[in-house]
Amino acid sequence: MIGAGMALVWFAMLSLALVGCAAIERRSRLAGLRQRPEWRPQRAAWGFDLEPPLVNYMLVRALAGAARLIRSRTVVADRSLSQRVVGRGVSCVALASAISLIPFAGTWGGRSDGVALVAVDLDHGLIALIFLLLLMAMGQVAMGLAEQNGWSRLGSVRIANRSLAGLGLLVLVLAPLAIETGSLRLHEIVFAQQTTFPPFAWLSSEFGGTAFEIVRGWRWPGWQLFSQPLTAVLFVPAIAGLTSRRWVHDAASSSIGSHGFGLDSGPADLYWGRLETRLSKLLAASLFVSLFLGAGSMPFIPASAVVDLLRPYFGLGLPALLGVSIQIGVFFGKLMLVLIVASFLRNGIAKLRDDQWIEIVSSRLFPLAFANLLLMSAMALLSDSLRGGV
Repeated sequence: MIGAGMALVWFAMLSLALVGCAAIERRSRLAGLRQRPEWRPQRAAWGFDLEPPLVNYMLVRALAGAARLIRSRTVVADRSLSQRVVGRGVSCVALASAISLIPFAGTWGGRSDGVALVAVDLDHGLIALIFLLLLMAMGQVAMGLAEQNGWSRLGSVRIANRSLAGLGLLVLVLAPLAIETGSLRLHEIVFAQQTTFPPFAWLSSEFGGTAFEIVRGWRWPGWQLFSQPLTAVLFVPAIAGLTSRRWVHDAASSSIGSHGFGLDSGPADLYWGRLETRLSKLLAASLFVSLFLGAGSMPFIPASAVVDLLRPYFGLGLPALLGVSIQIGVFFGKLMLVLIVASFLRNGIAKLRDDQWIEIVSSRLFPLAFANLLLMSAMALLSDSLRGGV
């Protein structure tokens, strides 16, 4: 029952996030047009109000997008319709399955032995996630190969190259998370971040006196972004390589690329392609929030503290529901913040060619990720030996 309820809540949150993602894309497209007087809305016939165009209304744009689905299909010669349908089906099923594995809240009541608030909870969720990300990419490759033009096939080759390079990098990046928590379960990786830790406990108080004592006792949220910052940085290019979509029509810039698949697609195909592209962005952002920002956990205030504070007055049900609602709101706020930061990075960083990106991944990021894995393994062995000695 809780799993079905969490699935509905997760679906509602993703729907709101899709609206936010579309708004961010539109704002980035129109960023260079706001200072041009000829693009300003006209004055109303009466009064001093402005008459914005219909495209400013979100509901009208949503209706226009839905109207494209009922238009007649475009028939393109030399295109395998069955391969395209199978590729899109595989990609969409893998995308939906990967999204369902993401834990966006803690447990019912905030206790470690409580029911996990996640749509699908797997003991080996980390391995399943990597497999589903690869399956998504292969579905995109099949969709591109279904079209016979050279630009589409070139887009499929780009996706295959980026996916294979990103897959190896992602395995090396996610391994330290499993080593630190001792589990491949995504929920346990998220729940382990709801504590705090002193990042400067290694400083010696003999040389700094009282100042060092204050710094040594300073506690930070136990998010992996703070405990493993290098892992968080390396996760960004790894997940970007696996969730990239080589559609000709770029929704973020409203432009047509030099190559990619979707050139011969009709309005309905472009609608579903844009939706899948936005969902892949939400998948990448949600994974970053869950694995490195503690999902819905609040800094320094665990959900169990809220439940324990209100439980003597209201019992367990209402405080636990309040704690879950707070975590859902915190997760959604973190998700939108990550999407906004990703939009700024996308607009401010130059795009690399595929050969440049693969060379950087193979020659720079792979050795760095492997060194990070060795470092975290050594720290885990040292922590276990010290704990055993104590």
